[in-house]
Amino acid sequence: MSSDDGLFLKTYPDVAAAIDLLEHWLAQYVENNRLPGLSIGIVYDQTLVWAKGFGYADLKSQTPATSLTLYRIASHTKMFTATAIMQLRDAGKLGLDDPVRAYLPWFGIRYRDDQPGDRSDITIRQLLSHTSGLPRDATIPVWTDDIFPAWQAIMATTPEREAAYLTDQKRKYSNLAYTLAGAVVEAASGQDYATYIREHILDPLDMLHTRVLPEADTPGLATGYMRPDAQGLRPEAGYTDVQGFRAAASIASNVEDMARFVSFQFRDEPPEANPVLRGGTVREMHRPQWIDPDWATSYGLGLSLRRIDDWSIAGHSGGLKGYLTQTAWCRDQKFGVIALINALSSIPQEVVDRTFRMIAPRLLAAVKGPEPQADPEWQAYVGTYHNVWGDDQFVTIEANQVRIVALDWIGDPPTILAPIPGERHTFRAVEGGAAGERVVFEVDAHGQVTRMYVAGEYYDRV
Repeated sequence: MSSDDGLFLKTYPDVAAAIDLLEHWLAQYVENNRLPGLSIGIVYDQTLVWAKGFGYADLKSQTPATSLTLYRIASHTKMFTATAIMQLRDAGKLGLDDPVRAYLPWFGIRYRDDQPGDRSDITIRQLLSHTSGLPRDATIPVWTDDIFPAWQAIMATTPEREAAYLTDQKRKYSNLAYTLAGAVVEAASGQDYATYIREHILDPLDMLHTRVLPEADTPGLATGYMRPDAQGLRPEAGYTDVQGFRAAASIASNVEDMARFVSFQFRDEPPEANPVLRGGTVREMHRPQWIDPDWATSYGLGLSLRRIDDWSIAGHSGGLKGYLTQTAWCRDQKFGVIALINALSSIPQEVVDRTFRMIAPRLLAAVKGPEPQADPEWQAYVGTYHNVWGDDQFVTIEANQVRIVALDWIGDPPTILAPIPGERHTFRAVEGGAAGERVVFEVDAHGQVTRMYVAGEYYDRV
């Protein structure tokens, strides 16, 4: 990806003005919430459009937070673990629906007597989609006491533990599941987890500052802070070693490196344009594996999925003592935001969502350029079309586009048409139920439109 030294904002002054307003809001947000530091970045396609730090990476030394400040991004790690699994799947070294015990023969889990139903083996897909039914964490209070188990302890205790649910019964977030997924990466690849992630994901994406296993004295790592005490001061959180849970919550990164990870989500074919995963596999990871009952949130393969207004959003949040973080992107619009904060009692999702709403519409309108003018010939298509099923379709021109509206389903989104260059009266449906199909208007010898073909079926002009 590229960081263009402000060229993007010089090209699009309206976007620059919107970001200037965002800067002022963020400065106030950090001050009003007494946050030590916040680093943020905005990505469009392969460009880091803007990045900035607010406040301090360390309060004692008054070290400013910048776009290069490292933060513990915790559960963001799951995205990297899932990416590794998908690489190994594409390489033929494992299958998503393989049982976990095929790679970890020691693995097992107990079920309670009051859990009737299918007790088939837990699969790798179920680990990645949080549908395994496994317990959330360890056998000890890791988040309370800040002491995590070593891998040997996880191996010893897991077969004796009780599952929370049967597989595919509910989506239950599980750090234990991703801990096991990291072990599957090692078993299938023959490399230790940290080495694999570095060689196969971080290095190809030039994420040179990111650390899979950060230490307390890692250069550039922001100091993490707890909630304010009675005097309004934030105690230092101290260093957390997640030990055996490294594949679920270990990584430290910064805005500029995470921007590279976001840009990689927007690359498609040809394969050489994406050194980490082929485009089809990236799309597969974004596909919901489980939709929550409220239909507001879901989970793909290593990716949390939700909506911000009309945008379908993917990404992940992260929380470790002293750090709360979030990265989110809209793959359809190639727009993403990274927000990293070195304090508890902060809400990075609020920062991300506000940035989307303030910047994305302005930026997307700017890069699209002036609206093209509708071809005057298109007016001949406007009208009602009827087929033998009794369906009435109305063709209209709106926002300089030819649109087909189903009159019986007036509340549904229209089918939007794009002209096919070099072919008169012929379009491609780019949105709506016929997306990807050809739409042809039949014209008689007098130039009158008589029929409309949609995906090979026809409607007569009324």
